[in-house]
Order: sequence, then structure tokens, then C-alpha cells
Amino acid sequence: MEARLDTLLSDMREHLAAIGPDEVDAVAKAFDFAQRAHVGQLRRSGCPYFVHPFEVARILVDLRMDSPAICGGLLHDVVEDCGVTVEELEKEFGPIVAHVVDGVTKLGRIEYLRLDEHQSENYRKMVLAMARDVRVVIVKLADRLHNMQTIDYMSDAQRRRTAQETLEIYAPLAHRLGIARVRTELDDLAFKCLFPEAYKDIAQRVHDKRRERESYTQEMVDRIQAILRDGNVAARVFGRPKHLYSIYRKITVRGVPFDHIYDLIGFRVLVDTPADCWLALGIIHGHWVHMPDRFKDYLTVPKTNMYQSLHTTIMDGGRPAEVQIRTHDMHRIAELGVAAHWGYKDGDRPSSRSIDRFAWLRGLVEQIQEVRNPQEFIQSMRGELFEEEIFVFTPKGQMKIFRKGATPIDFAFAIHSDVGLHTSAAKVHGSIVPLKQELSSGDQVEILTSPDAHPSRDWLKYVKTSRARTKINHWLRAQEFEQSVQLGRRLIEAELRSHRRNPRALLKPAVLSDLATRLNHKTVEEFLADVGNGQISPQRVYHTLVPPEERQEEAVEPAKRHRQMVDARLDGISEAETRIAKCCQPIPGDDVVGYVTRGRGVTIHALDCPRIAGEFQRIQPIEWSSTGKGTYRTAIVLESNDRVALLRDVAEVIAASGANIFNAKVTTPDEFTAVHEFSLDVTSRDQLDKIVAALARVRGVRKVSRRHQG
Repeated sequence: MEARLDTLLSDMREHLAAIGPDEVDAVAKAFDFAQRAHVGQLRRSGCPYFVHPFEVARILVDLRMDSPAICGGLLHDVVEDCGVTVEELEKEFGPIVAHVVDGVTKLGRIEYLRLDEHQSENYRKMVLAMARDVRVVIVKLADRLHNMQTIDYMSDAQRRRTAQETLEIYAPLAHRLGIARVRTELDDLAFKCLFPEAYKDIAQRVHDKRRERESYTQEMVDRIQAILRDGNVAARVFGRPKHLYSIYRKITVRGVPFDHIYDLIGFRVLVDTPADCWLALGIIHGHWVHMPDRFKDYLTVPKTNMYQSLHTTIMDGGRPAEVQIRTHDMHRIAELGVAAHWGYKDGDRPSSRSIDRFAWLRGLVEQIQEVRNPQEFIQSMRGELFEEEIFVFTPKGQMKIFRKGATPIDFAFAIHSDVGLHTSAAKVHGSIVPLKQELSSGDQVEILTSPDAHPSRDWLKYVKTSRARTKINHWLRAQEFEQSVQLGRRLIEAELRSHRRNPRALLKPAVLSDLATRLNHKTVEEFLADVGNGQISPQRVYHTLVPPEERQEEAVEPAKRHRQMVDARLDGISEAETRIAKCCQPIPGDDVVGYVTRGRGVTIHALDCPRIAGEFQRIQPIEWSSTGKGTYRTAIVLESNDRVALLRDVAEVIAASGANIFNAKVTTPDEFTAVHEFSLDVTSRDQLDKIVAALARVRGVRKVSRRHQG
């Protein structure tokens, strides 16, 4: 083991020498501590357990990390597996190493496939740990990489679970941090585990074309090198084979056959300065025809993971070839990402610069303060890891970066929360566009606001950024809470009036406060909101408020039907707070009930609607009368013989009744039968009954029935 330590320290010395001589001594101390802590422990492969933390440390050395990160790699399992406390580590190695180990320990407990509060809380810890010190996650990525390299020793179920988590969380996380070297290896290892047959097939096809590919690669490298030399540009040119998972994605997602994937090799041109990048691009474009729609400038506008490069695709004898042009420093950052910037020369102090480089990470930290729904938080986090990016500009030329698919609503909230909350319209390049329109890179966006404009629930269908979604949800919840409070008060008042009680006399502030306490609520507003959203029935409030000996259990007056007036109301609840259920489509004259819907008032359902079966707590008796004003949509189904002109005769009967046909559909399940489905606008149940009776008399009609969606 001393030989391994010597190898590790030898690899580190040159890297750490510029930072300070104590760095190597700290790693040697951590090596010795971890080796003693893990003594006697074995991995599933049968080798000593300490091999794992040692290999994690080697990966961190390859990533050019500093000694606190490498120490964290050596010690990352001692708290969870060896009974060592975080306090002991802090005493031995200082607060930075202790924090890194503590953060990695918590990340190790994440169970990705369990979408519950426990998992969400672990993700919160991960984001906070990243925000405080990105080294925590880099150590975790090194840990996961070595586990994937030795995954064959796991059980089948654990192997698939680990690979799935790697593909869906850790590889995208490595990409977001710009660590391409780790991301590509994690992708391919997970791909091999999850889709072994596809992996073997693609690997074999790539191998079969190896000689042809190597010959073409060397030829292209020599040609590019030669024309750049003639143009007085010093450059290093080499070919890079695409990793297998990216080929698989191109086949399965884009639908490109393997034989049509010509860019199995990408060519990289490394030059000395950014000016040389543009000069090299001009020379290459002057020699080969390029594809304009495939050109990308990440030099002027870097990705949020610090990646910088010029991408172009040239045509070489009808064969497309991708060329990436960057400086040597840019290439180092492209391979190592945030790790390329490491090194604390002012002491082992975490730098706030780590979070400043990642706008998406700041967005996740903001979510922690406001999002409490576990699924919503996890969904947002996955979106932040996976989505591609676009860049757009304010009218003054300030650049904003968003996930692909972002809309003007996302842009508005990125400017300021108040701008987002009062957005009334948006302009792109000076022209008004719908708020749901997806933005494209290069768009210049202007937001128009109004004091009377407010978010709509429909906005949630269009937004992409976690910031916008969080702010919209927060505003909607606040509005729905206030509406539920008001509705709850009116429901209680209506219940009291139905028992001939005076709400004003009974519902004094002190009484409401006492009710809230007796029904386990901290505030009167929370109590009333729970009544308004159906968590507590008004009947329960009445029985709690009025002693048994004083109750008047008279039945609530039955609904008065067939009066000419379209006005549905639960006693004391206004028409504006009622709506008609789309599932059962009741119409005036049906037997109906009111169903208290959270934050949305009362919905009118048919009495026998299966959607509300068993929901006794939320069902209220309701009065629905009619005057013939307005129409209501309902649906009927006719089964008939399939004869010529039948549809015409049926339509004439409906038209003669005064009803409107909104939609019609005819199917013929066999050569003798026709099934007609009609959506009708009618004024009442009485009108519908007359239509059904008239249709039943049409020649060839076998059966007429009303259709309910529920």
C-alpha cells in the first residue's frame, strides 16, 4: 500500500506545489487515517475496502483537484461505514475537509427512485452543499465513477438501480459542472449496464469500422493541420471518437440509422488565443463548404458550465465532419469544467465564486426557500440538469440564459418578480408575441406590464425555469388561500342559515378563534381555508359550534326546480363561485349536488356522478333553478340502422327543438349499425327530454341515451 501512496503523492506533487507544501502532507495524513479506519473491511469483489477510497482519490488527482477535495475522497466513507464522527474529522483535518465528507455522506443516502419527502430533503441537502462548496459534488461524482467502474460485483437489481440513477442524475450533473471527462464515462458505463444488447451492437459496429475510421481521421487531421500551417496559425489537431451513448441517443432519439451517422469522429483544433480561433475558422471555411445551420458560437457566449468553443460542420466530399475550435485553456476547461478552476491560494477557504458561475444552481437554491412539494422540487431539479440552453437579450443588450423552451414569462421573472407578476404582453424584436411562445437564441425581448395584470394557472403549462414556476405557484397559492378563507366563511354562514341560526350573532371573532383551536388549527384563516377547500365540512363546524341540546335538525329545504332562471347557488354562495362539472355535464332539471372544490368554489355535479362517489365531506345540497337564459352542453348517443339520409333526419329533429349541435360524430361498428354522438347546447332537462323522445321516433333509430363523461 505504501507503493500506492507513493504513486498518488507523486501524481499530486507537481499539481499541488504551486499551492503550498502542506498540501501533500495533508493527503498523506488522510491516506493513513482512512486506511486504518477501513482495516478488515472488504468490498463485494473480495478486495480490501480501502481500494475504493484510494481510487476515488486518484480520480480527483486526475481532475487536478486540491488537497481538501482529495482528502475528502480518501475519507468519504469513514463517517458512514467506520463510526467516525464529523466532529472527529474536523478536529483532525479542519472544517473544510469535514464539510466535504459530511456532504458526500448525505448524498450517499439519496434513493433516486423513491419520489418522497425523504428523497426531496436529500436533494435539498445536495443543492445546499453544492452552493456552499462545489467540491462536495465533485467528490461524489468521483465516488460514483469508481462504483460504476466496478458495478459488475453488485446484484442485478442494485446494478440497474445504480445505473439508472447515474444516467438520470449524476451524468447530467457532471455535464452541468462542465466535467466532460467524467460525464462521457458515466454515460457509457450506465448505457452498458442498462442496455447491454444495444451497447454490444453499437460497440461492434464501431469496431468494424475502426480501420476505415482511423485512416480517414489521420487523413483529415493532416489536411487541417496543413492548411492552418499555410495560414500561419499554430495549432494542434486531433480526432475524437464519439462515445457510444451519444451514438445510441442519435439513433433512438433522432431516428438516424447507424450507417447514416457520418460524424463518428469529431475533429478538435487547439490554438493559442481567441483571435486564432476566428482565424482558424475562416481558413477552414475558406477551404471546405460548411453547413450554416450547424455553426455555433460558444466562444462569444459561453455555456453556463464555462464551456467555450466554436463549432462548425464542413462537407468533405459529401461527408459531414464536425470541427471544434478552441484555445488550449478552453480545452482544459471543457474537459475538467469547474475542476479546472480549482485551487485556493488564500487558505483552505471555500470560494463564493463557485456558485456565481452557475445561474442554474442559484435558481435551485432559491427554490429551497419556497418550494415545499417534493415532486415539484425534484421535477424542477431534473429539468435544470437535463435541458439545453438558449440566450436572449433585454432591450438594452443584457444577455439572459434560459433552458431551451423558455417563454417570455420566464424572461419576465428573470428580470424581477414584480415584472413577472404584472406581465401583460411581450415583444420579440419589436413585435407582440403570445406569452406562451418559445424563445430562440438571439431573441431580443421586451416585457410590457400592467398593475391589473396577474399570473394565470395556464402560465404553469408554458414556463420552463424553476424561478418562474416557483413565483407563479406562490402567488396562486396565496390567492387560492384567500379565496378559500372567504368561501369557508360563507359555507359556514350558509350552514347556520339552513338551521335557522343567525351567522352574524354566532360568528364573533372570539368564537371563530375558539373554533379554530378546537379543530386543531393555529389561526382562524387556516381554519376557514380548510372549510373552503373541503377539508372540514360545514356540518362538522355546526355540530362543534352548537351544543346538541340547542340544535335544530330541520332538513334543509329541498331544491326548487324548473323555475325559469339559470342561477345555481348554494345558500349564501354567489353565482360567480359556482361552475358546472365537465365530467357529468349536468343541466337545469337534473338532480344535482354542490361539490366544494379546493380554492375554486362549488362545482355542480349530477347526483349520481361517479367522480364524487364517497366524497361525503365535500358534498352540499344545492338549489338550481332556470329561466331559459343561457345554454348548457350535454351529450347524447343514438344507435340506429345504417340507412341513407338518417343523419339529415336526426339533425332536422334537433334543429326543430331549438337546440344547437356543437359537435357530431358518426361511426359504423359493422355494416348494419351506425352510432351517432352529438354534443348539444340545451337550456334545460325538459328540452333535452323532448329531443330524446322525438329522436326515438325517427325511422331506423333503435336507442337514444344521454352520455356522461364520468
